[in-house]
Amino acid sequence: MTIKKPRYELLDHTADMGMAVNSSGLQELFKQAAAAMLDIILENPPKGKGRKIRVSLEGADLTDLMVRWLGEILYMLQGDGLVVTDIEFEHLTSVSLRAVAQTVPFKPGIHIIRHEIKAVTYHQSLVSQDGTGWKTKIIFDM
Repeated sequence: MTIKKPRYELLDHTADMGMAVNSSGLQELFKQAAAAMLDIILENPPKGKGRKIRVSLEGADLTDLMVRWLGEILYMLQGDGLVVTDIEFEHLTSVSLRAVAQTVPFKPGIHIIRHEIKAVTYHQSLVSQDGTGWKTKIIFDM
């Protein structure tokens, strides 16, 4: 299953950029948040299958876990030169996750960087649940 085109809202923030993502389920929220961040960074995020990367993370709460998760996806791109194209969760709770990320190599000239994200921040970050589902708000240092 390939990650579908993310639906998200860009948030204005002085010298930074933010996003808000909504989803009916928690796993889908984490998946869509990763896809939205990659959509902000890359003009046309690639599709396809390549190298599988196992990810295990822990956090103090869901917000901390989301920031760490997006930081890991960002590191795969910037540090390892890999673009995440799909995600399968094996385990996701309020304080930990295990997932397998499907990746393809980043190819300069083919994959065009639209916005450079330096870091995923904790500033005003939030993961919450309401009557309609889950939502997250994240601010990026640009």
